Parts: sequence; C-alpha cells; structure tokens
Amino acid sequence: MGCQFEFDPVNRILLAKIDGPLTSAKLAEYRKVIYRCFKAVKAASQIIDFSAARYELSTEEVRDIAREQSHYESEYPRAVISPTPLGYGLSRLFQMVGQDVRPGLMVVRTFDEALDALKVRGCRFEVLPETPGGGDIMDEAS
Repeated sequence: MGCQFEFDPVNRILLAKIDGPLTSAKLAEYRKVIYRCFKAVKAASQIIDFSAARYELSTEEVRDIAREQSHYESEYPRAVISPTPLGYGLSRLFQMVGQDVRPGLMVVRTFDEALDALKVRGCRFEVLPETPGGGDIMDEAS
C-alpha cells in the first residue's frame, strides 16, 4: 500500500500511483513526496492515478487541502485519474476550489484521458524503485 512512481524520460512525465486508504494526512504526505520526486527527475508534467485509492476524506478536508498553496509552477500540466464516482467528485471539488493556484490541473477518469489531456502519445514509463533524492518510496509514503 502506498505510492509507486514511474517516469517516462522522453516526454518527462512523472506517474504516481496511489494505492490504499487516502486520508487527509496521507494526502499531505503524498503531496510532499510526489513533489520531491517531480523535481528530482526534472519532470515537465505529471499524472497522479487514484484508481486503486480508497477515499477516506470529507469534502471539507478536500476544500482545506485545495486552498493550500501549490508547490508547482502554474505552467506544469498535471492530470489526476479518479475513475470512481466518489473519487471523481472529490477530485473535481479539489480542482474547482484550487483553480486559482492550480490552473494546470485536469481531472479525468482513465489513463488514456490523462495522456490526451497532457497531449502526449507513445509513452514508455519505467518504474522508479526508489524516490529520487533518496529513500524507499514505500517507507516514505505509506
């Protein structure tokens, strides 16, 4: 359970796959680890896949997190994959509340939609066994 990273070095896309329970505390930790990995691999865009996540967040917690300042520059496009009705709704709420600080964030339901949103094709993702910058991903984000 936790967070697994993959990277497409040609298109410079970081893919973070979130698995298991997703609480506000877990989301805060994932945001830090994902950002550190994004910077370390010098990614140009990112996809966060919540397909295997179990949402344990309230709408108020989502609003509070969305109001926080983004770590990313606004020019970095980011896609969030949330296929379930609950996940998609919470992700859209996050997008709408945080649109001023995250204008490049797009919410989609599938991996193919994420690639379309980022305007890329032919990606070849490679698993990153450790978080760039040191440390095992599972120790840091689970």
